[in-house]
Amino acid sequence: MRKFLIAAVAMIAAASYADTTATYVGKITLPAAYNTGFAATIDFYNADQSLVVGLFNARKVVKVTDPLGTPGVTELADLSTDWPWGSGRGISGINIDQATGNIFGGGDPGVNGGAFILSPTGTKLLIGNPANRMTSLAKFNDAGTTAVGTYVLSSSIRTYDVTQASMPQISVTAVFSSPWNANLRDVAVSSDYSRVYYSRNGTTADGYAVVQDPTPGDGDLSGLSSTGIYQASGTNSIGAMGLGLWQVSGKEYLLVPDVTGKKVTIIDVDTSNPPASSVVLHVGSSAMLSTIRDACVGNIGGTNYLFVTDVGTSASEVEIEIFQLNGFASVGDWSLY
Repeated sequence: MRKFLIAAVAMIAAASYADTTATYVGKITLPAAYNTGFAATIDFYNADQSLVVGLFNARKVVKVTDPLGTPGVTELADLSTDWPWGSGRGISGINIDQATGNIFGGGDPGVNGGAFILSPTGTKLLIGNPANRMTSLAKFNDAGTTAVGTYVLSSSIRTYDVTQASMPQISVTAVFSSPWNANLRDVAVSSDYSRVYYSRNGTTADGYAVVQDPTPGDGDLSGLSSTGIYQASGTNSIGAMGLGLWQVSGKEYLLVPDVTGKKVTIIDVDTSNPPASSVVLHVGSSAMLSTIRDACVGNIGGTNYLFVTDVGTSASEVEIEIFQLNGFASVGDWSLY
């Protein structure tokens, strides 16, 4: 990976963020052994400053260490035989529990199932077979016994008991209204469990929305409805509907991959009033982002970096593009999850 800075590529979208920029750093190309299908999902683990990547077609989870230096790639888990995967289906969402390093994830096999939890070293703690087709999973209580997931065919978010392989359903939200309903994809949860963000795609522009939980930590979302936050510029495939989330200086930011727009949009979500959201930056580069999938942020050596999964020069090549983020806040203000 190139360690030098190449070009500033961020477009400022709000006057209040005039000092907020992004600079393209370079890319990581995964070894040929893992170039069997694009990387659909990615997250950053604070404890060892590594990346965890879900490979869509390969149905594997890999770990990337030293992403700014000499990257090392280790296979954590092969999930290709845990469900009867249909053609063109694979892992589509992962979220790391920063307290334990456990990896919560999902992928729609085309039949019921697709949810999993891995230890930081790749031990399969849960191979879930819920009565729903899962596309993503995230921890929803401190104990890690409850998780929230996206059921692809539903117009609602559901919570599950993840201490059992059958994953009994705990609660279900109200049915979401158009255009924030159906074809639910990725999910992310705020650090205090008060907000659940999700993405969806379909016949209208891709949408990103939030469910506000008035009693965070109880694992119950029964009857709650969603509020739309942002719509991307077009419609994308299941593997392109990633969703990143991080927190700085009391604010939450969404990372929205936009394949049609060839950019990652960073959105400041006003946590006191989710509809009052604003675009901070559109991050892109002429050298990449033609087939982006997912994004996350990590702090390495006091600097914040945006990592974006991207298809490389061939349809099966897996790349991770890296941008340096500038001007968001001091290092001491950051709390990633």
